[in-house]
Amino acid sequence: MNGKTATVPRRTSHQPEPQGNGTAADAAIAANAALGLMEPVSCGVGGDLFAIVYEAKTKKLHGLNASGRSPLGLSRERLWLELHQRGLTTIPPRGLLPISVPGAVDGWFELHRKFGRLPMAQ
Repeated sequence: MNGKTATVPRRTSHQPEPQGNGTAADAAIAANAALGLMEPVSCGVGGDLFAIVYEAKTKKLHGLNASGRSPLGLSRERLWLELHQRGLTTIPPRGLLPISVPGAVDGWFELHRKFGRLPMAQ
């Protein structure tokens, strides 16, 4: 089988009732955080986040690109200087120049700020 499947266990009597106060964004953030713990090689805090959210109330589609940003000390000008000194016109596939700061956690907080309802601690 080439795909992944997930099953949700049936709620038992000792489990609390679902609160139902959260939004789809709250659920997505929680699921992504949980998957980072359960499947750390597939996703998690060391990765990036991309989201498309449809807001039914306004009938608007929102996109979020929380991909890694360049390190703080690497300005565009510094990058071009480094490339020029190496005789390159594009960022190489290996080495220090292609490294980015993971954006997943920042993406969680961006999604939560705009679409979340539950406290992030929850």
